[in-house]
Formats: sequence, C-alpha cells, structure tokens
Amino acid sequence: MGENYEIKVPALGGATLERRVGAGETWCFQSHGRWWDYVVPSGPGGYRLFLADVLDIRPTASDRPFFELTARVLEHPDQLYSIGRSATVTFLHAGEVQLFANDAGGWFATNNRGAITVNAQR
Repeated sequence: MGENYEIKVPALGGATLERRVGAGETWCFQSHGRWWDYVVPSGPGGYRLFLADVLDIRPTASDRPFFELTARVLEHPDQLYSIGRSATVTFLHAGEVQLFANDAGGWFATNNRGAITVNAQR
C-alpha cells in the first residue's frame, strides 16, 4: 500500500478516483460523512426503505441499501463494488473508477444533496 487519495463524493453525480486502476489491483476504502436522499439523511452505509420495497423501487445495485457508497469501473459499468463505510476491493477490470451513492435512476437521482469523504489507498 502506498498511494493515498482523499475524495469528496457528492450525492448528486458522484466522483471519480484520481487515477485509473489496473485489473487485479486491490484498494482499501474508508468513508465518513452524511448525504441526503431528498429528506432522508444517510451515512455511507446507506439505508433501507420499506416503502421502496413495497413499490418495487430499486437502486442501481438492487440487492444493496439505498445510498450505500458504491464503486464501478466506468468501462465495465455492470460490475458494482459495495463499499459502504469501509471495504477492501479487488477490481476485476482496469479503468476509471466512479464512486457514487447507490440510488434509483431517473427523477429519483435528481433530489440528492450533500457529500461524503472517502479515503482510498492502494
């Protein structure tokens, strides 16, 4: 482990890691702070919402909590990596990494605000 990055990740739009990752690279992530999904405050671990389950509204990573900090390599957007408050991730593919709040698409993603801080170390 040698490279360290601190990234502000806004709830609206997310952020990218300052450098590309290589296939098979392992990164450690730690995150803290608070962001909001409309009026629902959340930390990077996300939250569950009973009403969303009843209405079958799902976030991007459908098996994970809403607003959980999530990563993906932009060149392989279907491969999602759950980060939450803390995780060690080995990326399967090389490319540019996007960090974002796991939210439903469309209108639901336009009402987000706030940002969390992520420390990434390789």
